[in-house]
Amino acid sequence: QARARLALPSPARIVVLGCTAGAGQTVTALLTGQLLAILRGEPVAVLDLSAGERSLTEQARSVPVPMPGRRAGGGPPAPGQGAGTGERGLQVVTAGESAGDPGQMITAVAARYPLTLADPDASFVPRALRAADQLLLVAPATAEAPGSLAMTLEWLEAHDHAALAARAITVLNGVSQATAEHAEKAASVTSGRTRATVRVPWDEHVRARQPLGIATIHAYTALAGVLVAGLADPAAVGEAVR
Repeated sequence: QARARLALPSPARIVVLGCTAGAGQTVTALLTGQLLAILRGEPVAVLDLSAGERSLTEQARSVPVPMPGRRAGGGPPAPGQGAGTGERGLQVVTAGESAGDPGQMITAVAARYPLTLADPDASFVPRALRAADQLLLVAPATAEAPGSLAMTLEWLEAHDHAALAARAITVLNGVSQATAEHAEKAASVTSGRTRATVRVPWDEHVRARQPLGIATIHAYTALAGVLVAGLADPAAVGEAVR
């Protein structure tokens, strides 16, 4: 929690990228944004760069609250990071079907909020990455995860995003006793190639839209901490978060 509240030198633009279908890209963006808003006590924007019934805007209507009894934005402000917008908590920004350049939209939203997480459709990813300060790579703990992560990292490195990939945080969703072997293989793919790996346990409360389990809250708190620590100190070395 202390690392998640570190002061940032400037507004940060974070792109959340699912490495395969069903990775949990949108839920990861929403829950990470909610927890950051709670811990930092300031507005955090999540930018919806997609469309359809499974879009971020639609899912935000029923996403569970990470910490029951505490509204997003209820914590103390981070040092030197007062909320200049007059808003608090998680702010959902919808681009809509008439969205222009996604990179420009991310930059425009980041001018208003200290932290902006973007949830782009696949077609928007190349242009969204040009505006990113930080990347969250999301994969499910399945047999396909190692291959999808390897291909995503190869694509990033081949398209001039090697530095962004090296600073990325890998999020492995749905880790359980049954999927632990898949998660371990996936983590071995990203070891030394991304800055950190966070394992999020399987939590049936997510689909049920119920308050999250304590292990899930701990995982997202770890994610928030390593995310902000890297943004506060770009020279941060790689680390594994289990």
